[in-house]
Amino acid sequence: TTTRTTVNSWELTTPKPDATVALSPASLGSLHALRLERLQLQKYLFTDPHQARMHLLFPFLIAETKGLSTGLIDAQNQAASSGASALNIHTRLHDFITSEIPAHPINSLPCHPQLFVFTITTEGPVHELWVNYRDGDEFHMTHQGVWRPTGEKDALVFVERLARIMHWGLGVYREVVLQNVKQIELIDRERLKKILSDPPGSCCMK
Repeated sequence: TTTRTTVNSWELTTPKPDATVALSPASLGSLHALRLERLQLQKYLFTDPHQARMHLLFPFLIAETKGLSTGLIDAQNQAASSGASALNIHTRLHDFITSEIPAHPINSLPCHPQLFVFTITTEGPVHELWVNYRDGDEFHMTHQGVWRPTGEKDALVFVERLARIMHWGLGVYREVVLQNVKQIELIDRERLKKILSDPPGSCCMK
């Protein structure tokens, strides 16, 4: 399913996920976390997308839950919006790094692999799993399965899927994020090197 913000009756809403699984600042290292916090305070890069800071960085699993009276369509709409917002964090991080490369040359920029964000939508006992990803400028959601965890068999399968996502998030996903975040440290080093190598007073010269 492709989601677009231009479709009138299906216009995406402001993301307000019911539950989010993300990386903790500690999982990226204290110095990297401080750099990300600095960039967020300076409004250069928002890696904690919550309106009230929750110290949850780079979300990779988002749940949108609804009751029986609301319906899955609303949950899917919100999941599409939340997934797109989470994916945009990676795009903005990559854009920020590449924008600094010309002024602060770095030997090599790590590849920007396709990253996914998983979303869960529910309507009462019905639980759906989706994978959100980008294809060029378009955001997509692909259905991965539907279960009713009130039954033992479906509950076991659904929990097994969640366990796999958690393992991926704390492994491959975290490593890709960390490699990109490390580029910010290299950019800061290049900036400091330039400041220290400039003649005294040159920063004030026109």
